[in-house]
Amino acid sequence: MHTQLTAQRGVAQRVFASLIANARTQFDARFTATSSFQSANIPVQIKGVGMFDFLHGQTGVAPNGIELHPVLDIKFDVNLSLPIVFNASVSGKKLFVSGFNFDSGAKIYLNEGKQKTANDGESPSTLLIGKKAGKLIAKGQTVTLQVKNSDGRVSEPFSFRRPD
Repeated sequence: MHTQLTAQRGVAQRVFASLIANARTQFDARFTATSSFQSANIPVQIKGVGMFDFLHGQTGVAPNGIELHPVLDIKFDVNLSLPIVFNASVSGKKLFVSGFNFDSGAKIYLNEGKQKTANDGESPSTLLIGKKAGKLIAKGQTVTLQVKNSDGRVSEPFSFRRPD
């Protein structure tokens, strides 16, 4: 068991190292890092491991003190008004899709098929419910999800694997 855990830890470390290196390569292709803070003033979308820190006057930290250490992916010149999917889950027949920028007529697309969709009453711009879409995803199956707003703006594809 110990050998198996050690091997899994090694795989995880290599995956994280590869993602970190790729994000740094993407950054270095656009900018030159220096020892002083610089504002780039361009929209980016980043993924990383969230860490809460206390606010101590640092620049570029969210109001709640959350920081990303390390950055695992970075995309430049993104349209921040597009719908964005970042998580999904299934409970019973329902598919829950979490993200940002969902409008009141947003629809979930599962493998390009439009699903009956409702905005969550408490979080309408960040949570959508596919009323019967959950039953279309078998345990262990991977599907592609997208959200299309009523104005036609579509999220990037999101790969979702339903747990076994």
